[in-house]
Amino acid sequence: MAERLADFEGQWAVAQEASRSRKDVQVEANGYLGQTATADGTPFTLVTTPVQFAGAPAKPKRSPEFNEHCEEILADINCSEEEMIELKVAGVLA
Repeated sequence: MAERLADFEGQWAVAQEASRSRKDVQVEANGYLGQTATADGTPFTLVTTPVQFAGAPAKPKRSPEFNEHCEEILADINCSEEEMIELKVAGVLA
């Protein structure tokens, strides 16, 4: 269908599965996909933010791993290391 509408001057969009959008020429041309990596460095493709700054989307970043920032967050609220250990022993923290 996209090939038949390629020269059409109006607005149109094809309803397609997400897996097909990776190969869509407009997705590529507009930079809607970017590369990032997991915590261990494994690369993967991620959708970029729809907001652009200086004409370019922000570089996509991975989400934190489970419990990745737990100790930093607790330290920010003045939780001591001893309190963190007690919470871990009690099964409150992972």
